[in-house]
Amino acid sequence: MRKVAIGSKNPTKERAARDILEPIGLEVVSVDANPGVSKQPLSERETRSGAERRAHEALSRSHADIGIGLEGGVCLSDGKPYLCHWGVLVSKDGAVFVTSGPVIRLPDSFWDTLSQGTELGTIMHEHVGIENLGSKEGAIGVFTDGLVTRYQMFDQLLRVLWGQYCYHEKTLNCPQ
Repeated sequence: MRKVAIGSKNPTKERAARDILEPIGLEVVSVDANPGVSKQPLSERETRSGAERRAHEALSRSHADIGIGLEGGVCLSDGKPYLCHWGVLVSKDGAVFVTSGPVIRLPDSFWDTLSQGTELGTIMHEHVGIENLGSKEGAIGVFTDGLVTRYQMFDQLLRVLWGQYCYHEKTLNCPQ
């Protein structure tokens, strides 16, 4: 049985990985991986770097066959704040697969507070009054009126990563 390590103890990320990978016969473990970026990534580059670091650290710390890193962040585009998401899958043989997820607009008023070091979760708690939103529907769930939850977004990222891996590793007879 191949072992996959997800570089997070966040219940939403863990659940998405388990729901997709365990039914196809993979062992999933979670590793409290340090993304090596600020607690609130503030660019696409920093968010992607956090996902990459999580994937590599999950792989090395767990001795798994595959490491996966998922990271959410905030970025600016044309001076406007957006929620962004990145996922990275690395295999022990050195293959690397990368994808990004939905990018949605955040209220302009969030940027000043974010750029001063406040995490989006804190701002969202003040905005909607829900504690630990990142372990629940997430900001994406709030701003899509529940049509896309954080779980669904991470589920989609994981499916894209796994699909890329299977496409490029056809000789492994990837379970799907």
